[in-house]
Amino acid sequence: MRIFHKFLLFNNFAPHKLRFHSIARPAFFKYYQQQQSQWKFSNIFLGFGGTGLLSISWFTSSKKDNDEINDANVDKIIRDADILYNAYLIDNAYGILRRYRSSENSELLWRLARVICEQGKQSKNVEEKNRLFREAFEIIEKALKCEPAKGSFGTHKWYAILLNIVSELDGDKAQLSKAVEVRNHFERALELDPLDATTWHSLGVWHYSFANLSTSQRFLAGIFYSRPPNSTYVEALRHFENAEAIKPGFYSANNYYMGLTLEQMNRHDEAKVQFILAFIAPVISMDDGEIHKKAFDHLHKKYRLTREQIMEEHGKNSKTFNK
Repeated sequence: MRIFHKFLLFNNFAPHKLRFHSIARPAFFKYYQQQQSQWKFSNIFLGFGGTGLLSISWFTSSKKDNDEINDANVDKIIRDADILYNAYLIDNAYGILRRYRSSENSELLWRLARVICEQGKQSKNVEEKNRLFREAFEIIEKALKCEPAKGSFGTHKWYAILLNIVSELDGDKAQLSKAVEVRNHFERALELDPLDATTWHSLGVWHYSFANLSTSQRFLAGIFYSRPPNSTYVEALRHFENAEAIKPGFYSANNYYMGLTLEQMNRHDEAKVQFILAFIAPVISMDDGEIHKKAFDHLHKKYRLTREQIMEEHGKNSKTFNK
């Protein structure tokens, strides 16, 4: 039984969910042209299917694992890794970052933890998936220990995400016992970067989950806390709306959870709009695919809508959907 919902995060930097034909491909190929002289490429495979996923495999130049880094090149490493991650070229981003596993640079370490976490999501083997999640958590723990005095937004954000994932693997009691720590790290991330939409979203999921706890779950929470954490749907909605105000349409999961929250507040017409937005959003990452399916299943079960009816309703109410 899941105590509270997992945080489905993919794109942390792009202002909107990327469509490969309009944004991601041009950005990647501009990057490729700039870096071509430094890389030795092998096979290149381009997929132009429904999701527009693009996969590129290369060998790096002569660099070895555990390369030393300095202030002069760390910005370039981060920029390269972020471009690949935001284009959902996860293994290629890992190929850049894995060399810095033994570094003490928190900005590199949290990015490495992030791509390993995504590899875990992609794995279809349960043991491999769980191993990767725990590996990512070990790295983010190191990133937190290496955090500079000025703070590291990404370190706190991904520590919260991975702590939630790993504690869920360890069972309901473990997840509840870490719940406040998860919230505190998300809140610290927002202190460092109050304009990060996905952190607002993640805190919204936290508040939704604790507003939605069952009686038995609240009793279990009382074992770990003298005052068990709780929240309200109003507070959850505030976080989701803040995320949307910062980056409209940035993440289908935000629309989906807004829909769930609005339903709990008996605002069903508004909820349906959010579920439709979640359904029609581009599917790029593993998280996108999961939300796309959940949104359709919910619209079909609760609102009795077929795929054709969903698209028809979206077309008829385009002004509402584009607000």
